[in-house]
This record gives sequence, C-alpha cells and structure tokens, in this order.
Amino acid sequence: MSKKNIKFTKTQLEKLKQELLQVFLQHPRATFNPKQVWRKAEINLPEEYISVVLNADKHYIDETIQSLILELFQEGELLEVQQFRYKLLPAERFIEGNIQVTSKGEGYVMNEGFEEDIQIPAHLMANALNGDKVRISLLAHREGRRQQGEVVEVLSRSRTQFAGTIQHSGSYAFVVCDDPKMHVDIFIPGKQLNGARNGDKVIAEITLWSADASNPKEK
Repeated sequence: MSKKNIKFTKTQLEKLKQELLQVFLQHPRATFNPKQVWRKAEINLPEEYISVVLNADKHYIDETIQSLILELFQEGELLEVQQFRYKLLPAERFIEGNIQVTSKGEGYVMNEGFEEDIQIPAHLMANALNGDKVRISLLAHREGRRQQGEVVEVLSRSRTQFAGTIQHSGSYAFVVCDDPKMHVDIFIPGKQLNGARNGDKVIAEITLWSADASNPKEK
C-alpha cells in the first residue's frame, strides 16, 4: 500500500487530539510548537497509531498535528503566545503582574507564563499606573498578534506621589506630571491647592481614583 493512502481514522484523530492535549496538561506552564508537542506525544502512542506513523507520508503527519493543535486552540483549550507556539490556557483567564506604561498610555504586563509581555491597550488600562501590580483579564487572541489583556484590578501602587506643574481651571486645578510615563493629570480640588498658583512646581499625592473617574484625585 502506498504511503500516501495511509491515514488516521476519525476516531483515531479524536483520540490523538486528546493525546496532544495531555502534553499541555502535563506541562501547564510550558510553550510548545507543533513539532515539540508531537515528539512528546508520540512516545506514549498506542500500537494502533504506530503503524500509521511509520507508514504514512511525513507531510501528512505534520499537517495532521498542526491541524489538531489549531483545533485545540479554536476550542479554547490552548493559548497562542507567539506565532505557532502554544500553551495551556489557564483554568482562570486572569493573571497578575507588574505593568510598564509607555508615554502613549498603553501598558505591558510581565508574566513568567508568557514569552512576550502582554499588551494592554490605552483604553483598557482602567486606573493602572506605571509600575503598579495589577490583575488582568486575557482577551481572545488574534493569530499573528501579541496577546492582549484588560486591567480589572490594581492590586498595589508602585508610587502615589508625583512632581509636576499646576494648571488652574477655574475653581480647581490639575497637576501635569513631569514623568512622561504618567499618562494622566492629577485633579486638585480648589480647597486643596494650599496657595499653589498656576505654573508652580508641586508634589501631588494621589489619594483617590474611583473606577469611573477619568483622573486620579488628591483630596
């Protein structure tokens, strides 16, 4: 029989997919490309699979493994952390880490389970600031794009005091911070200005920032 005609049955394919998933379950923090997963899975394959593996076309085997892993990804079992590199999707799609904020206001969260930092778009930063420890929700991953997330909670502040310049606006003012990574101005109620005038250099301390407020506040 020609090699090109030897293929897995539908039942075998479904069982093989579960064998591939078991590799990820046994190594929940590891990332693999399809070839690496297959090397680990084929060690423990039942005899009925071995005859197909030995006699089938190698290109068919490679395509089958890639297709099954893609199915696991599409079914929500796996996370694509880089192109063609996958890991087990956490049982809970929330992770924690320290966030680094760019001057554009978007953030990047470091986590040992991901090879690349997780990108947080500016509009999903909530009230997180540079260096804060945050809890984020992982967003659905798009092929070929960096993994993104959304800040759902600030666990601890890296700092609360910032140097900046007073800008008056009627009965209240804002402190425009010197730090380029501080992407929002601090709101100062008029009664908290303590004599500070427009253009003065001051130190402001964030004491309140509710989830529905655009700016942190010194009260």
